Amino acid sequence: GSLYHVAMIAVPAILGFIFRKRITPMIHNPSLLSFGLYASLGILLMNFFYPTIASRLTVYLYFLPMMVYPAFVATFGRRAQLGSIFAVVAFHMLILMTWFQFGNHAFAYIPYQNILLDDL
Repeated sequence: GSLYHVAMIAVPAILGFIFRKRITPMIHNPSLLSFGLYASLGILLMNFFYPTIASRLTVYLYFLPMMVYPAFVATFGRRAQLGSIFAVVAFHMLILMTWFQFGNHAFAYIPYQNILLDDL
């Protein structure tokens, strides 16, 4: 479970590092972005040794996806915007489907009951 919490922060952090020069002009507080990017690396490394702590600390970095994703989408042209929006939504849908399908509590989701991959 902690891997998915950390992934929801790590993926936008990786995008933030790769496209940092392009997205920084779109962000109102670049120093907060820098802090979040480096803190996410620390949490990613912490996940290997202390997964519970890393999972809990991701709550404090949820501002990172809210800063990176809109800036990431806004920096690219109209044609690339649609693809980047689709990629962000598909990534988070994949995480959600994985939780519902393979979580140790998946049986408790009465309306879902692993219906996403039921026939497989």
